[in-house]
Amino acid sequence: MRVDGRVAVLQNFVGVRLAKKLLNRQVLRLFFRDKLTSLGTLLVLLTFLSAVAAPVLSPYPEDAYENVHITERLQGPSAKHWFGTDRMGRDIFSRVLYGGRVTLFIALAVTVLSIAIGVPLGLLAGYNSGTLHEVIMRVADIFLAIPRIILALALAAALGPTVPNVIIALSLSFWPRFTRIVAAETQSLRHELYVEASQSLGVSPLSILFRHIFVHTVPTIIVRGTLGMGFTILLAATLGFIGMGVPPPTPEWGLMIAESREYLPGTWWYAMFPGLAIFLTVMGYTLIGDSLRDAMDPKLRGH
Repeated sequence: MRVDGRVAVLQNFVGVRLAKKLLNRQVLRLFFRDKLTSLGTLLVLLTFLSAVAAPVLSPYPEDAYENVHITERLQGPSAKHWFGTDRMGRDIFSRVLYGGRVTLFIALAVTVLSIAIGVPLGLLAGYNSGTLHEVIMRVADIFLAIPRIILALALAAALGPTVPNVIIALSLSFWPRFTRIVAAETQSLRHELYVEASQSLGVSPLSILFRHIFVHTVPTIIVRGTLGMGFTILLAATLGFIGMGVPPPTPEWGLMIAESREYLPGTWWYAMFPGLAIFLTVMGYTLIGDSLRDAMDPKLRGH
């Protein structure tokens, strides 16, 4: 049995290495041949690079926060101000670039924090049965029973409108989705031969979880995280729009749209360009997430 167990563990290791190679080829082929995936990748790279290079690309970096130019307020798009100016006379193009830094930072922080909370809990719930499993899954069900937007609004209202509080509120509404997905996969994997072989060889449960089970859940986590990035950007913009998100004068896309409401429809540029930034960014992450799901899920790959 010990010899068979070592063979099973070795086969699992070889299988993981081979799966990674095949997966890399599949994903690369998809990214280079599929037009929608290429478009999504281009949009994500464009928004990411624009946010990172905002201090260099911005023609008026001082307008990103508290600058005031009363004589230039509410001017339409021009050679001087490509996206026009806002109610304070600040350059909207510069604020959109800096707003991308804030929005993408929030989305990335929320996704990382949600994975850090949800994945270990999902592994524990899926590998164990009994009280621990029930406690983790019932707590996750309580969070999932409340629509994410409602839960995020309630938490943001309770914590207050700051960037760290927005990240906490959105993370607490997102982590159960990782827990549920990872727990389901772990439950199906814990009865595999290589897992039982590792148990018979005396390998610790913690080592089994992270060396033999976690590696098989990584593709699902990547897909869920990529799709979640887009929805998190929408939620962050929603919180900013209703005054529960990032406080002014911090440049944030949802907050910028909220500030433009009393000047519409005459100053169409005020809301259009931040809204366009949200639309393009969310569409990019959605296209990439859908394509990754098709490439990484064997059940969908043949369709």
